[in-house]
Amino acid sequence: MLVAQEYKRSYSVSSSSVADIPLQITVKRVGDGVTSNYANNLLKVGDALDVTTPRGKFCIELNPEAEKTYYLIAAGSGIAPMHSMLQSVLVAEPKSKIHLLYGNRNDDNIIFGKEIMVIAKQHPERLKVQHVLSKQSKALRLLENENIWEGRIDENILKKVFAPPLSEDYKVFVCGPSEMNLACKEILANLDLPKEKVHIEFFGKI
Repeated sequence: MLVAQEYKRSYSVSSSSVADIPLQITVKRVGDGVTSNYANNLLKVGDALDVTTPRGKFCIELNPEAEKTYYLIAAGSGIAPMHSMLQSVLVAEPKSKIHLLYGNRNDDNIIFGKEIMVIAKQHPERLKVQHVLSKQSKALRLLENENIWEGRIDENILKKVFAPPLSEDYKVFVCGPSEMNLACKEILANLDLPKEKVHIEFFGKI
């Protein structure tokens, strides 16, 4: 006799509640992951899932009067909450600007690549996108060459992004693999960015 088993996992909301688009979550497939493989292989339209209320604190408190600069640093599936944030800021904070730094192996691995490209072209004065590829493809099917830096998100890359002068009112959000998050935390501290301005999303315990 089969016994039903409950699995609980946390996934990021990748859509914006203020951008008038349906709720979306992003589920990256993990090799032996029970829920990620179920979601990617078997979940279909009409299926029902039990969910809890949102529990994360990695978010932006939107203010329509704010005039801030947001630096969003992501790698891989860490783009999920950033995709939500940038859409929300563009809609709900019309005076604010965004710099998105997004690292991947190559352009084939970029999640939301086309969507981000479209949004950037719609808001050229408010959204600047910089891709970082560690293994650049020979034929770039998605990106324009001027939008690409080679390598990984490291000290040299972050020094370019945070070269003075910075705007007076800014915040930094970081989401990616734990190694990148920890490296960014140390590098940004060494660049004298106040820790209260830097927000990092860690999945699991450190």
